[in-house]
Amino acid sequence: MIGFGSASGLATSALSTNLETRDMARGRGASNDTQYSDPEFDRLLQRAEATFDDDERTALVRQATRRAMEDQAILPVFHMKAAWGLRRDLAMPPRGDGYTFATTIRTTP
Repeated sequence: MIGFGSASGLATSALSTNLETRDMARGRGASNDTQYSDPEFDRLLQRAEATFDDDERTALVRQATRRAMEDQAILPVFHMKAAWGLRRDLAMPPRGDGYTFATTIRTTP
């Protein structure tokens, strides 16, 4: 069982660490303890990491994720969500990495 978040907020971080073919010399697949290996998945993920185009990256990440899920590379048992409670006169932008920073809380007009 694994649990993984992404400090960068990018989906490629978790996919690379947990599912990309292990290649310690290149720092790829460091937590791929299942030894899952799919050259097409690796290619899609590496293309996603190399592009600066948001729409193209999103499409490539979706393709890689779909491929891994169809392959049953991982079997998700739950997906943790973060929740915050604030007074009505305060606002805080949600973060994809689940971190909470008091410095981002602002008063609302």
